[in-house]
Formats: sequence, C-alpha cells, structure tokens
Amino acid sequence: MPVRNLSTLRVGVVVPALVPAAWVTEAVVGLAATGARIAVCVVANSQPAQVTGWSRLLVAVGGALATADPDVPRPLSELAGVDIVDAFDAVDVVFFIGVSPGAEPTPARHRLGVWELAGVAHLAGMRETIDDQGAVELALRRVDQDGLLRPTGSRVQRLSPATTRARALWQAAALPARALSDLAAARVPLLKGLDPKVATTITATSAIAGAAKLTSRAMATGVRRLLARNQWFVATCIDAANPVPDLEQSIVLQAPADRFWADPFPVVDGDRACIFVEEWPYALGRGVLAAIEIDRAGNWRRLGTILEQPYHLSHPFVFAWQGETWLLPESSAAGTLELYRCLEYPLRWERETVLMQDKRIVDATLHEGTDRWWMFANIGDDRVSTHEELHLFFADTPLGPWTPHPANPVVADPRFARPAGRLFELDGCCYRPAQDCGVRYGGALVIHEILELTPERYAERLHQRLPPQALAGANRMHTLNQDQWLTVIDGHRDRWRLT
Repeated sequence: MPVRNLSTLRVGVVVPALVPAAWVTEAVVGLAATGARIAVCVVANSQPAQVTGWSRLLVAVGGALATADPDVPRPLSELAGVDIVDAFDAVDVVFFIGVSPGAEPTPARHRLGVWELAGVAHLAGMRETIDDQGAVELALRRVDQDGLLRPTGSRVQRLSPATTRARALWQAAALPARALSDLAAARVPLLKGLDPKVATTITATSAIAGAAKLTSRAMATGVRRLLARNQWFVATCIDAANPVPDLEQSIVLQAPADRFWADPFPVVDGDRACIFVEEWPYALGRGVLAAIEIDRAGNWRRLGTILEQPYHLSHPFVFAWQGETWLLPESSAAGTLELYRCLEYPLRWERETVLMQDKRIVDATLHEGTDRWWMFANIGDDRVSTHEELHLFFADTPLGPWTPHPANPVVADPRFARPAGRLFELDGCCYRPAQDCGVRYGGALVIHEILELTPERYAERLHQRLPPQALAGANRMHTLNQDQWLTVIDGHRDRWRLT
C-alpha cells in the first residue's frame, strides 16, 4: 500500500564509519532529504577499501579525476535530521551503504525490506573501463528476498578508470533515496535482469594488460583528434513505409566543407518540407540553427540560419500548437530551456519564454498526450553526464508550468536514456527513439516501446536497435524523425583534415 507521507517512514542505514567516504555520506544526505526519519548504525572496521595495489597503475595511466573525489572523508555528525544509534528499533526499511549486509546489527524483519547497493566496490568500474563496456551496472538489491530497485548504468569514461569509478560511486549515492520513493509509492521491484558484478582484485597481469589497452586507446583518440574532426551529415528517406526505414535508399544532404549538419527535424507541408538542423560552422566553434528545404523528388537547398545566440544551440525541436509553430532548441550551454514562437516561417523566431533555468538540460522532446503534454529530457550535472539520466515532466500546455515526474529519473543508463527524436506511433503502440551513448556519444539508435506513461508511473522496453552501419559511411548516429512522407536521420564520420 502506498505511503503518502514519507515523514512517517523509519529508515535504518548501515554505514562503515562515522566519518565515511563522501559518497556514503551523500547517500545518507539524500535519504534525509526525503523527510523520512533516519537512524544510522555503524559497523566497525568495515570501511570500504580505496584504490590500492595494482589498480593504482590503471588510475595512473588514466590520469586525474574529471569529477569530485568520492573518497574524501565526510563526517555524518554534521548532518541534520540523522540519529546515530547502536541498534535499530522497529525501522521500516534498512539500507546497507558501503557495507556488506552480512553484518546487519539487528535480525528483525522490516516490512519494506533490507537492501544493499549492488555493483559498488572499491574497484567499481575498473573492468568496465578496461574492456570498454560502456556502463557500470548498479542497483539496490534486496537481501531478505529476490528483488531489485533502480537498475542504473553509470557511464564509463573510456580513458580514465578513476573517473569511471568516481562517477559510479556518485551515481550509487543517489539510489537509496530514489529507491525509498519507489517503495513508498509501491512501485514493484524488478525480479530479474540486472545482476551487477564488480572486480574484487586486480592482478599484476590484468593491470599491465589493462594499462596497455588504455594507453593504446588514448593514443588512438589523440591521433583522431589531431588529424580528424567531427562531421555529422543528414540523410533522408522519402515515402518510407516504416518510421524506422531501410536506409540503403537514403539521400545524403551534404553540408558545405566548412560546417556540418546534425539533429534533423522535418516539417512537411504538402509536397515540400523544411528540415531544421543544428549547423556547426567550424570557424565559429558552436552550433546555430538552420533550415533546409526539400521536395518530394529529393531536390533540396539551404534556406538560411534561423537562430543564433552567443551560446551553443542544437536539437531544433519544432512543433505546432494552437495554430502556430514553435521551437524548443537545446540551450544547455546557457543553463536554460527556451521556447520560441515563429514570426515568419521558417526563418524568423522570437523567444516566448524560458521554461527552465539553472539546469543542464539536453534534447528536450515534447509529446502531446490525450490529456496533457509530456517532456522527455536528459539532465546532467558535475557528477553525472548528460547522457545518463532521462527525466520526465508533464504540463497542461507547452508553456508549463512543468511538473517533474515522481519516478525521475525514469531511465538511468547511458545506453538508452538520451532522446533521439520525436516519439512516434505505429500499430497502436508508442515508441521513443533513444541514443546509445555508452561507449561513444551517438554510438547507435535504440527504439523503445512505451508500456506505461502516467503522472505516477513510466515503463518502456527495448523494441529495436539500429547500428550506425545501417547508414552508409556512418560510424555513429543519434537522431531519427519522421513527418508524413519524409524520414530524416543523421550520421557521423571522421573527416580527415588532410583530405
């Protein structure tokens, strides 16, 4: 039965020390912020080890941390609303954070279960980085019976095991509070699927081999950055029968040599259409928005720039509402999400309002439901990349105000969180295009079928994966959109500077 007021919940937290690593304290802070009553019990001499032994070689090869250090000691005594106890007295749920559940201080049963962080250890992310796996798998695992909550993928930093590990620990710190909200709302735990495993030791042989892999990868990355630059391109399919078409017959719209085009969004009007794109002039070094006109015969021309700001713009999400045309671009470089109204189609726009600010929001995608509007968007910060967490919002109109979904983030995995285009319907089902940003940004397209979309719940499942090899000449892709007879997609290739 759902718990409407989290302040009535009594939460037990088992930690390794009164002055644990910062990520452990952060997890307790998150639980306290829910309003629940928090009691912390320390299991002596169980402080999780930090990076030691041969794993230090991997850390040295990977270089400095690109995020805050999760291992810095941070005392629990500074926290308000947290009681330090010797044993738990009738708590509703217990979380083990940085501690093995084998040392629970009280054997009593707890109605919402006993949970441990799975996938977290002092070597978390090391093996995933060496093997270039794309994500470190984390979850809350129930100790007293089968069950998983909040399966999460933390993005691998391909060149830095230390950064991968740090980000995984910061991600793990957010999970107990999110899981508590799930338990209070009676969101059913997963029973199958994720079973996170982490390396417990790094041998001399594996450390040396791993260091060689990382060094080779870093050299290859450096050479590519020196000798090549990113070139995204737009391809179109006309009169495709399926929203995810066969790309062998696609027409490539090649940008001039001094720029690239990406993030295509089509708007069809009769036998002609406008494709709105991110345009990146190499000399400018940031994105502007442009419009391309195309007809049903495949003839096309660039119409011009539609929007330029002192900060980077991309993802020109164009939609119609109340007889007018609107534009919701990405402006995360400014820390805002801005909505524009069209004054003279398709080249003149003015800013109508700022929907959100002081957030790093990327690829905001709107969907008009039967009784409300939905917004899907990824949000990042200094500890979590913008590839990892999909947040959902709802409102009566596109102007807002936008209400955060209580299950946010509704998806937490770089392999399928970040939006890749408009939602579409086929045979009575609704589908969400997403990017696989695990190993590389825009590594592939994945299509998910939305199973449940309500103000209380969200669920989806994998429907189809589209690798970049499906588009001739592409090694990455990250946008798929359709409007009537026109389907557009973008692809990436490395453009060598000497050719």
